[in-house]
Amino acid sequence: MHATTLGQLSRTLSTYTGPGQSFAPILNQALEVIYGMGIWRDLTVEGSFDCGDGYFTLPDQADMVLFASVDNQPARVHSLWHDYRAAGTNYDSTLSFGLVDDGYRPLLTEIYGTTNTGTFFLTPALDSSDDVAFNSTNGESVVVKAYATSDGSILLGKTATGTSFTVGASANGVESIQYSGLLHRYDLRLGSATGTVVSTFGPGDGVARFRRYRVPQARTGSFVHVLCKRRFIPVEDDDDIVYISQISILKHAMLAILAEDNADLERSEIHWGKCRQYLDEQLDQYRGPARPSLDLQLYGEGIYATRNQY
Repeated sequence: MHATTLGQLSRTLSTYTGPGQSFAPILNQALEVIYGMGIWRDLTVEGSFDCGDGYFTLPDQADMVLFASVDNQPARVHSLWHDYRAAGTNYDSTLSFGLVDDGYRPLLTEIYGTTNTGTFFLTPALDSSDDVAFNSTNGESVVVKAYATSDGSILLGKTATGTSFTVGASANGVESIQYSGLLHRYDLRLGSATGTVVSTFGPGDGVARFRRYRVPQARTGSFVHVLCKRRFIPVEDDDDIVYISQISILKHAMLAILAEDNADLERSEIHWGKCRQYLDEQLDQYRGPARPSLDLQLYGEGIYATRNQY
């Protein structure tokens, strides 16, 4: 079984919660620690993105890039400060760095020069209890509540007046997006209700943040294919997918959380140790013959004996 759901696991593991505790919060604590332990079975995702503008942004289900190819050529992944160390402050887009980590952004796509026309649309329309705050790059703030316009549009700029928003003349970008009490998942679209999706957020409370990578050597039409580590997203509903599904792994992880809550760190370390052991064994079994092995061919193959030794 490679994946399961919260509802299926609750029927098996709900007895491993403390008195008065709900199953989902304990499981989420355990899963967050497991995700941070390593790259386990089913914790990778793939994707292809247009990087013609010199960057691309990962969707919210991806945490980081592990391996990448740009225009079908392998590309190394570098840290946030790599180009500063290599080229100083004289940034040169012609240098072939591969991928450079560029930190986190609230938008999937940048909106350069959107002054006086910074109209955004939220789809679907906000519910009465929803609350979204947008902070623009010039310090102005928009707090969107149930009094958003009937068509779901948001004007990037100053605070709301009645059922509409005035546009800030110098607002040309979104610095941050905070949301609270969202009942649904929303798409933020540029220009119209069917325009380009520039951000997604919700449900619940949080901040919209997406991992971005720069591709200095990209040209118009360039694309990147990446293998990413899956990002941990808390499970809430019974039909939410849980990618770590082995019962023994989750049981020891939940028991470790309970031991920590009871200040029994020694017992907690024992359970985490068993959890890691089962994770390693599961990954080893999953990889099968694809496991790395040392293969020495001292005499090579055919006439390429010398070359095949290296």
